Amino acid sequence: MNTQAAKLFADYVEPHLEVLSQCMLEAAPPKNRDTVRALVLPWLQELVGMLRGQSFRVREWSANLSEALAANGGTLLDLMEVGRSARDVVLLFCSGKVPGLSDLDLAGTVNEIYDIHVLQAAQYFTQRDRDANQSMSRRQRSIMDTVGRPFMLIDGNGMVIEANEACSQQLNTPMEALSGRDFLVLCDEETVQEMRRLLRQRRPTVKKHEFTGRLAACPDREVLFLVQPMFDSDGRRDGAAVCFEPANIERVGVDDVLEYVRRRFIDIVPFPVQLLDENGLVVHATELARDFTFADNVEPLPYCCHFHRRLGTAGTCACRQVFRTGAPHFDEVRLDEPDQARWFSLGILPIFAPDGRVTHVACGLVDQTAQKRLEKRMENQILAHQRSSLVSQIALTVAQRLRDPLGVIIGFAELMSKGVPREQLPEMITRILRNSLRCKEIVDDLLDFGQGTPLERVPADICAVLRESVRPMLTNAQNRRVEWRLPNEPAWVECVPAQLAQVIMGVLDNALCFAKSKVICEIGSDAGRAWISVADDGNGIPGELDEQVFEPFFTTRRAEGAVGLGLSLARSVVRDCGGDLFLTHEGEPELPGAHLVIQLPAIAGAPSAGESSSAEDTTDGHPLQILLVDDEPELLDMLCTALSMRGYEADSVQTGADALDRIRTADYDGVVLDIRLLGAMNGRELYLRIAAEKPELAKRILFITADTLNFETQRFLETVNCPSLEKPFLISNFLEAMELLAKKPFRAQHSPLNA
Repeated sequence: MNTQAAKLFADYVEPHLEVLSQCMLEAAPPKNRDTVRALVLPWLQELVGMLRGQSFRVREWSANLSEALAANGGTLLDLMEVGRSARDVVLLFCSGKVPGLSDLDLAGTVNEIYDIHVLQAAQYFTQRDRDANQSMSRRQRSIMDTVGRPFMLIDGNGMVIEANEACSQQLNTPMEALSGRDFLVLCDEETVQEMRRLLRQRRPTVKKHEFTGRLAACPDREVLFLVQPMFDSDGRRDGAAVCFEPANIERVGVDDVLEYVRRRFIDIVPFPVQLLDENGLVVHATELARDFTFADNVEPLPYCCHFHRRLGTAGTCACRQVFRTGAPHFDEVRLDEPDQARWFSLGILPIFAPDGRVTHVACGLVDQTAQKRLEKRMENQILAHQRSSLVSQIALTVAQRLRDPLGVIIGFAELMSKGVPREQLPEMITRILRNSLRCKEIVDDLLDFGQGTPLERVPADICAVLRESVRPMLTNAQNRRVEWRLPNEPAWVECVPAQLAQVIMGVLDNALCFAKSKVICEIGSDAGRAWISVADDGNGIPGELDEQVFEPFFTTRRAEGAVGLGLSLARSVVRDCGGDLFLTHEGEPELPGAHLVIQLPAIAGAPSAGESSSAEDTTDGHPLQILLVDDEPELLDMLCTALSMRGYEADSVQTGADALDRIRTADYDGVVLDIRLLGAMNGRELYLRIAAEKPELAKRILFITADTLNFETQRFLETVNCPSLEKPFLISNFLEAMELLAKKPFRAQHSPLNA
């Protein structure tokens, strides 16, 4: 490709990408327009880069275009038509308009692009169809080979399309000679007439036809033909699948089934197996089963019936259920012997007669004692290791707490990606947001633990925390089990609201786990203290465990995967706020279960509420100009959208150098700056350059970062005296911080400072 011509072509096309892409879409064949809509503009953008010498993944683009067309029923002809249409539009759009480039050179460049891209896509499309046909042929051959009887596919004229090995043997004809041969010449005259009658039918039915006929190779023996019609893409009959076998084949009986199962299954498995009849009697036992007996089974009973009697299980033995339902049964059995406990895996499998009845069952037994002891030793070692590792305990706790909300987020996001009714979208979005907030709170708690510094405490109404942050986290079923007793007046305390909500949520989760049917959550205040009481109607906690339940790693639910950090961390949070979390045995008589109380120092009166202001209220009538600097493009898009909806005007860049260029040539009222940036200039260095060149703007910077665990980052944020937000943060918190920034008296004077 002529380098100079390519550069001139790129220079002209780049400013007109949007218009050119729209023209290409309008000229595309109507049936393919929606398919290629999302591909045209990105392709033009990549094309400009290629014309300027940048790399372009042609094969990847070809695959995307081909797959998109194929997914919507497109063919190779559709692909070529789309390509020709695009080429003609580009030539018409650019002819006589590219400075320094003749129409002849333009046509040469465009045709060369066409050859590179469209022909590459056509090659991929052709190879894709070839691979699909080969795959279908292999799949068809595999299916046919699994059919035990002679089986073939014939077209509407009776010509053989495909046949299996059993068919070749039955007709005494090599496989390669069968393909393309007229099957009807291999049958007698009556069979030919019946087959032709079936093939001539054009009724759209899938009814299977069965008749008796003869093959020309063995005219003295009747053959049972099974003919299943096939249909073309328009629903019309198009050939048939034919299966045939001797008409007087001997039927399989119950004894044949039992002999086959005994010889091919029961007698070769490496564990004891008994064969039971409908009366529950052992009619056959393997050699291992004859040697594997129990001293107290004197009758002797089958393994399952012996366990049923010894364990005192109610009802009939499980083997009777298998006879009745035909469903297999599996169980684990523990027998307490005088010297040791023994574990067994028991399996009961039905054996069906040819008529579908369950006439026998196989009862197998595997001794799992040695494996259970090994598992117990390994479990003890793992628990010991976990107790010795605080990091692993915290990781387990966080992982378990994140699992449920992440499962909800992923599930609803997947549903939305596949398309849901419009009326269901608001509820799904609400649930995703709600569970995202849960994840954020968990991550914030972990970061606070890692920082080792207390969060800022603010006045908060416990009732509002409960209504706004706790109750939305509960499911409808959980909310119905809780009786809420909230006072009419606010109960003000000084705390970290998110932490307090997490503490209350943990105590409620604990109560709901052990409650039989009811939990009471009550808020009250007295003697200068506010309290939250949570009581349930479960079995309660023994008095000797009143303090032990608050010890790290103590739990009564170890088998369920609990770690035992919840109440310990909750008490630490409450005590940091000057309060306490304790267990009491006083309370509602109808709730005999656990009764936990959270106490906090009360503060008098509600804090004064500041009046909110919009982005335009603090300016001279013009919207605030904000520069966003972050190396995450999706985060930039989200923040720009949020600011625009609030009345700001926002620009965004991804590097410190680009940000400095913008600041030197334009007036901004504020900057949102990430501390960690890609490139030679990070957020700290950019701040220092802004402070040196535009000191007033440096006072109007909002830092956003995910690096607060870094000591250098913490020290930097403490010294600059600028607001900061820790990722991830709520959009509402971000907008609130921007409004506070907007209240500062400084306003840019529109006199750019050039470097």
